[in-house]
Amino acid sequence: MLKIIKSLCILLFIIAGTQLNAEAYGPVGLLIKTQGDVQHSFRGKNQKKVYRNMFLFEGSTIKTGPGSSCRFIDQVNTKLVDVQENSEIQIIKTGVHVVSGKIKQGPVNGGFLQGIRRKYRRVQRYSSIQRRAHKHVDIDFSTVKRIVISKKYPDIVWENIGKQYEYQLHINNQVYTVPAPKNSDIVRYTLNNLAPGKYSYQVVAFRDNEQIIASDPNHQIEFISDEQQSKIEYSKHCILQLGEENLFIQAYHLEENGLIVAAMDLLKESADKDHANNDVRMFLIKTYNDLKLKKCKKKELVFFYQYLDL
Repeated sequence: MLKIIKSLCILLFIIAGTQLNAEAYGPVGLLIKTQGDVQHSFRGKNQKKVYRNMFLFEGSTIKTGPGSSCRFIDQVNTKLVDVQENSEIQIIKTGVHVVSGKIKQGPVNGGFLQGIRRKYRRVQRYSSIQRRAHKHVDIDFSTVKRIVISKKYPDIVWENIGKQYEYQLHINNQVYTVPAPKNSDIVRYTLNNLAPGKYSYQVVAFRDNEQIIASDPNHQIEFISDEQQSKIEYSKHCILQLGEENLFIQAYHLEENGLIVAAMDLLKESADKDHANNDVRMFLIKTYNDLKLKKCKKKELVFFYQYLDL
């Protein structure tokens, strides 16, 4: 197993090639809404048709064919760039350079996706296999320190350590019994009857009526009000400009507002629809890491290395 892990790490560095230098500064922006024949290449090599969302870095080239178009969110200049048919653009450090054809540019509503370059650099750390000193632990169990939910997104999650366990969820002085799901690495519990506010919570795992392990009792659930939820929904209007059906953008919006479980669900749905989309997968891996879902993270890392572009 160690040999396989070492080989995967070596493979990552070999195939990443010159793009690693570009990625060190983060993406220039995000390509969305491709229609028709849209081709991508990096520094003139490995030209491929684009079917999905794609982060673009300095050195990328996009070409549109007859009757084809795409949209690019330029993070450097906070612009929305519509690339029209029979056009070619190059992604440079300062934004977009038009080689041929036509583009239209306009502002991105509300500075949406602001900070995506910084977040992308953070997310990259979680898509590498992380080594640590060996430590014998019978059960490795923890919960997220702070989790935000609402009436619309009322679910909390934690890792399922085994189907032979059952759990108690302690919220202030209330105790809820939660059986382990048989075929899932995630335990999910819906809390739609809480009043808005902040609550301490703890998850305790039992086996044969004996307490086995418990999470930190000082971790916190924040249940936001209907008014706060309405503000999040209102600010979502900018998604209409970028594509209402775009699951990644919706997930990013929810995660930025603290609703990380809801974001995880959308990222998982997006990754399942397009297994080869490692851009989305990196954000999903980061979300699993934040939610302390170690089993899910490890499984998703296998897919990540499987679908690395060769």
